[in-house]
Amino acid sequence: MPPAVASAILGRVRSDGREWRVEAEGARRAGLGLGVTRGTVEIFLPGGGGAVALDLQQAVAFRAALDEAVAVARIDVREGLSLL
Repeated sequence: MPPAVASAILGRVRSDGREWRVEAEGARRAGLGLGVTRGTVEIFLPGGGGAVALDLQQAVAFRAALDEAVAVARIDVREGLSLL
């Protein structure tokens, strides 16, 4: 991910309009990066672990799945099942 993306405080997201960085938990406090290039959403894995490119339709499907996963995670936290 280009250095133009500023680091975020844990739990926050910083953006320059085309790139986003979300800080992650862990010893290295690596971050997950997102970018948009020519209509493609790119997800950059922490520690230079590679990237995934999604076309617009795939990105919409990914977002729907993520929204569902977040809803289930909220239930887990509410019921005291959180790992963190």
